[in-house]
Amino acid sequence: MSDQIPYELLARYFAGECNRNETKQVEEWRRENSANEKVFDEFKAIWSNTGTARDNYSPPIDSGLRKVNQRIEAAEKSVGNQRQKKNLGFYVIRIAAILIISLAVWYGYDRIAKPGTNYTEFRTHNVKNEVKLPDGTIVTLNKSSKISYPEKFTKGKRIVYLEGEAFFDVARNPEKPFIIYAQQSETKVLGTSFNLKADKADNEVIITVAEGHVEFSSDKDNNRRKVELSAGEKGILLKSTTSVKKEKNTDQN
Repeated sequence: MSDQIPYELLARYFAGECNRNETKQVEEWRRENSANEKVFDEFKAIWSNTGTARDNYSPPIDSGLRKVNQRIEAAEKSVGNQRQKKNLGFYVIRIAAILIISLAVWYGYDRIAKPGTNYTEFRTHNVKNEVKLPDGTIVTLNKSSKISYPEKFTKGKRIVYLEGEAFFDVARNPEKPFIIYAQQSETKVLGTSFNLKADKADNEVIITVAEGHVEFSSDKDNNRRKVELSAGEKGILLKSTTSVKKEKNTDQN
């Protein structure tokens, strides 16, 4: 196993959100060498301390990053051997990443760029939170939810991925449909407001439309069975059968 590990995985490990395989991966990485164990202990200490942060605390991100950069520059000047320089630089960068993630925890969410892609993840924990997407769309995430979206919407579509529950106020753009993939479902809109609930543990994906029109379907059905929904209606996808149905929304909330 590589001596590097995704920091999002470490964050989920300490948050108790890892599955059995992910937990095993972290434990094996931790036992590989003393450097990994040291990174693990640093992360654990920072994670534990975030629980005592004050609600009105504003972490000094800029000054913290300046200090990290100074440490990297000092390490490069003081270490002559190229291999040692590289290892020390990576170690400092790893600690910097841990600090950045732990600062995000103070606000109740993680906003982490996915490695190797142009997508960003916005994750809530025990609080609701709002995120503004590059096109002006406003997404209000419920607790324990996650949305992934590109840094910039290009070509002819606006594609995002949802896990959990969120209310979308989609910026209208007839030339770029807004598409949400969530737990085997696909939602396609031009500009509207609706609530989408797509929890892993549930057999149903439920969308409730507040304004405008929405096209709702399974993302795995080759026949593309779909329903068109208007304000006051809701769509229900059964994940076990990929069937989709439309109903009147009786819950005014």
